[in-house]
Amino acid sequence: MTQAEDPESSLVSLDSADLISLLAVAGWDKQGGRSHIYERWAVREDDELLSVLVPLDRTRDDYIDLLEEALSSLERSRLAGAQRVVSRLRAPGDEVQWQKEPHVVRGLIPWLHGEAMIASAKQILVAAAKAARHPSAYHGQREWKFAREYLEKVLMGQTQVGSYVVTAYTPVGQIRETEGASREIESSLSGTTTGRDVMERLTSSLIATRESVDHFTSTGSLSGFDAGIVHGISCELTRALSALVKDSDGARVSVIWSPVGRPPALSGSTWKMDFIPDDLPALERASSRLATTEPRRTVVIVGTVTNLSRPRLGQHGTIILNVIYGVAVSRVRVRLSRADYEHAISAHKEGDLLRITGTLEKEGNNYWLYDPTELGPVEAGAFNEMFGSVDTDLMPD
Repeated sequence: MTQAEDPESSLVSLDSADLISLLAVAGWDKQGGRSHIYERWAVREDDELLSVLVPLDRTRDDYIDLLEEALSSLERSRLAGAQRVVSRLRAPGDEVQWQKEPHVVRGLIPWLHGEAMIASAKQILVAAAKAARHPSAYHGQREWKFAREYLEKVLMGQTQVGSYVVTAYTPVGQIRETEGASREIESSLSGTTTGRDVMERLTSSLIATRESVDHFTSTGSLSGFDAGIVHGISCELTRALSALVKDSDGARVSVIWSPVGRPPALSGSTWKMDFIPDDLPALERASSRLATTEPRRTVVIVGTVTNLSRPRLGQHGTIILNVIYGVAVSRVRVRLSRADYEHAISAHKEGDLLRITGTLEKEGNNYWLYDPTELGPVEAGAFNEMFGSVDTDLMPD
């Protein structure tokens, strides 16, 4: 029997309050007791009832004996409610689940999609671990050593009946075991990062992502993803979420907080966040935006209008500007308001050049001009006097 399976070693750090919290999360009901002495908890499944007595007074001589008896009852039982508690005791830590609704028979998933789902779950954990150390739009190889050390302490749990589920048990305490001078250096440079810190960064990043997706859906702006970087949003996270949601009817990430360790910042014993296929355009756009290494910059561009498109008449639209002067980029995409889009249509019909001021950003292989202002036509032959040189800081795409 390993240490993790040894009841006595499990009870060394187990407190009755921890066991009661686990019973409550697993769906057990309190069935009475004596104040400050013990509580009785029970669970009923089908026609079978199981109850355990949980001691409360650690000063009593029979405290450990009663805890051992309660744990033994849970381990002997085959009830799902009992096994959920035992699994949490054997793998202490925060429980994370990735749940996906694939387009097949409920509870099954195509093999390659299942592999991709596990890879997405891993990438989400890696992104959270890196962001817990250093929030960044694009992590790359930064903080990979810490992320690897974190993954080495994560355990994979069993799946569940119903939707396809990937389960992980994540550590609560300190990740790096440093001693002596190395511990002082670690603390002075970046402080101690715990597994609970990583889980809190995971939840904060998913909350920020959900808000940013909703903001993009209503406004067409990706600014929420930029603001959410400090909360853990990154290119790697949005890519992993895109892969998780793809080929499904929806996906969910949930966390069941372990009662061990300091209380999490979020209240409640459980937390969850849902994403749906309609979120994919925002997630994919955001991952391209966050992957860019070029700085945002305000530019003035002159070019010819082509590729006009908009959802329906009277709404905002998107154009592609073939750049003649302003920056060394051959094409720039611009999302315009209704009024500016009508001006772009007019310039396209008349064959006029269009002058636009905005913020130039690269998303994937495409350049976008955001927050366009000062949009207007430029007479043929006049633009050369207005713009004397091409911006060579950016190379053509």
